[in-house]
Amino acid sequence: MEKFCTALFTLYLCASACTSLAEEPLEELIGDVAEYWSPSEDGQSADQPIDISTSVLGEVTPAQMLAPQRQLSTRVAQRQRRTSATAASSGMASVPFMIGDTGAGTCMSFSGLLDVELSHPTLACSRLNISENNSPLPTDRLFFSYRHFHNATSTRFFQFEQDFDVDRYTLGGEKTFWDGMMSFEIRLPLENRLTSQPFTYDVLDPPFFLNPAQFPPGFAPIGGGTRGELGNVSLVLKALLYERCNTAISAGLGVTLPTAQDVDYLITTDDTLIFPSLPGVSANSSVLLDVFASNETVYLAPFLAWLNRPNSRFFHQGFLQVEVAANPSSMVVAGDGLNDFFFNNVFVGTLDWITPFPTGRTNLFAQTLMRLNLGWGYTVLDNPRADFLQQLTAMFEVHYTTTLQDAKISSIPVTVQGSLGSIPVQSIDFGNRLNRVDIVNMVLGLSAKTGNWIFTNGVTVPLSSSEERPFDFEYNLQVQRPF
Repeated sequence: MEKFCTALFTLYLCASACTSLAEEPLEELIGDVAEYWSPSEDGQSADQPIDISTSVLGEVTPAQMLAPQRQLSTRVAQRQRRTSATAASSGMASVPFMIGDTGAGTCMSFSGLLDVELSHPTLACSRLNISENNSPLPTDRLFFSYRHFHNATSTRFFQFEQDFDVDRYTLGGEKTFWDGMMSFEIRLPLENRLTSQPFTYDVLDPPFFLNPAQFPPGFAPIGGGTRGELGNVSLVLKALLYERCNTAISAGLGVTLPTAQDVDYLITTDDTLIFPSLPGVSANSSVLLDVFASNETVYLAPFLAWLNRPNSRFFHQGFLQVEVAANPSSMVVAGDGLNDFFFNNVFVGTLDWITPFPTGRTNLFAQTLMRLNLGWGYTVLDNPRADFLQQLTAMFEVHYTTTLQDAKISSIPVTVQGSLGSIPVQSIDFGNRLNRVDIVNMVLGLSAKTGNWIFTNGVTVPLSSSEERPFDFEYNLQVQRPF
C-alpha cells in the first residue's frame, strides 16, 4: 500500500510539471527564432529552411515536442530580425518627413525684338523637388500639403514689372510593396497662380511710360490675374537599399508628367515703348503677337536619399537628385507689327515685321538641375503614452539648387522692312536670361505627432541674390496620415 501511494504521488508530480510546460507559449520557451539565425555562422544557405528543433533548441525536452514544429525560411527570418532590431534600437520610422522648399527651376524670358520676362510655373520655372514632404524610408501614408510662395512669379513687359504669388495645394499618397522594401508615390498639385492665358494690351500712354514712379495706383501691365489650375502631376518610385540599426539608404526615380495647361500669352500694344538695352531708343509700337507655349516636357529625376539617427533625439536626412528634361516643349509665335522708331525723341524711321509672321516655330529646352537637400532635427518631446501630443520635433534644413549646363536659347528669326530698309538679323529669343542659377534656401520648422496624424509647419527664407531667388519667402503646412 505504501509503495502504491508513493508511485501515485510521483505520477501526480510529473503530470503537473508537463501540464505547466505545455501551457507556456513556444516563443517564451525557445526565444525569437530570428535572433538565433545567422547564415554566416551556421553555414545555412539562403534557400534552406531552419529546423527549430535542431538549429535553435539543441536538446529538445518532451514538453517542447508537444508543440507543432515550424520551419522558417531564411529570407523571412532575416526580414523579421532587421525590422525588429531597427524598430527597437533606432526609431527611424518616427523621424518626421522633410519639409523641402520650392520647386524653382529656370524661368523663361523673351529678348530681341521683345523684351519680356514670363516666369510662369509651367514654363520650366517650377520643377519637382523629391525631398518635399518626403522620407528616405518607404512608407504607407496619405498626405496633404499647402505651400504659399510670396512674389514667386515675376513678369516684365519692357519697362513694366509685376509679381504674383503662388498657392499650391498638393494631395498625394504613398504605398509600399515587396515586403515594405519599395514604395510608389503620386503627387497631385492644385495651384492658384498666374493664369495660363495672360495678356498685355494698351499698356500706357505717354508721358507715364518714361517714369515708373508715375504709374497710377493699381497699375498691372500683365492682365488675366491669378487662377486655380492643375499643375504637373509627379510620380516617385523609391527602393530601400540598406537599413541597419540607425542608418538607411534608398534610391529611386521621380517622373513629372505635363498635365498642366499650355500657356498662351497675347500681346497687343499701341503705345510708346522703350528698350532698356538700347539707351535713347524708343518706338511708337502697334503690335499684335500671340505666343503659344505647349506644355509637353517630361522630366526624369533619379535620386539618392539617406537617414541617420545616432540616438533617440537627434537625426539627419537628405536627398540628392538630378532632373533631366526628356524632351523639349514647342513654341509658336504668330502676329504682325508696325513701329515708328525714335532716337533721343527724334524720328528715325518705320519698320514693319514681315517674316516669319504670321507664324514662327521653335522649341523651349529646359536645363538640367541638381538639388542637394540636407535636413537636421532634434526631438524635443517624446511620450508615446501621452493623450494628445506624443512627439514634438524641431527641424532645420538647407536646400541648394544649381544648373548643370548653360541655357540653350531658341530663336525665331524676324525680318523687318520699312523706311529704314530690310533688316534680316532681328529675332525673338526664348530661354533663361540668367543662363546659370545657384539657389540656396534655409528652412525652419516644427513637426508634431498626435494620435495617428503628423502635422508639420515650416518657413523658407532664400539666401541667394535678388535676381536668382525664386520668391521672397515660403510658408508650408503638411499633414500626414500613416496607415
